[in-house]
Amino acid sequence: MKKLIFLFLLYFVFYNNYAQESNTKTRLGLDLFLENTISSERIQTGENVGYFADYDKTNFQIGLQVERYLNNKITLNSGLNYSNRDFTGTYFCQVCDFSLPPEPEEIKFQFLEIPLSLKYYFFRNNFRPFIDLGLINQFAIKNEITEKKYVILGKTGVGLDYNFNSNASIQVLFNYNRAITKMFEESDFKPEVLSIGIGFRRRL
Repeated sequence: MKKLIFLFLLYFVFYNNYAQESNTKTRLGLDLFLENTISSERIQTGENVGYFADYDKTNFQIGLQVERYLNNKITLNSGLNYSNRDFTGTYFCQVCDFSLPPEPEEIKFQFLEIPLSLKYYFFRNNFRPFIDLGLINQFAIKNEITEKKYVILGKTGVGLDYNFNSNASIQVLFNYNRAITKMFEESDFKPEVLSIGIGFRRRL
């Protein structure tokens, strides 16, 4: 992942220095996030079973982004992200009689995500704070404790966009995401995630 970040930064600096000014309304970019799960520590996966969760793993998200200006301050945003939500889980069963208590184990979640949001920029100068509201379509590609493959999350984000010039910018990003639909049919558990990241944008 470090090599990917380095190569992207190298490309970003080179392209920013040598590309001509563009008037297009579309920007492409890359976002990188560190994520902190703040969901309930009790994950009930069935009527009487589930996991006690310890969110002790370092998780991240990386994704390609497309941003289209609707006017000078509002943009429509989408993209394709990869994220992981690993944690340490200890199995519980309310109707079982264990001879030995279950041992903690690593539980792996991996997702592909397609976000769709509207972003509002407050100013039109080089430093532009913004809010970002929308939905995330989350598709599980590795899910060890449920057969459900699709969840919808609500997205609330804030950030700051700094323009190097009319073509390129760097962003500092803060997001709060919470599931709208259930991950498990038998319980009301809904994942919640706080994340901080950095983003890069470049006009086509």
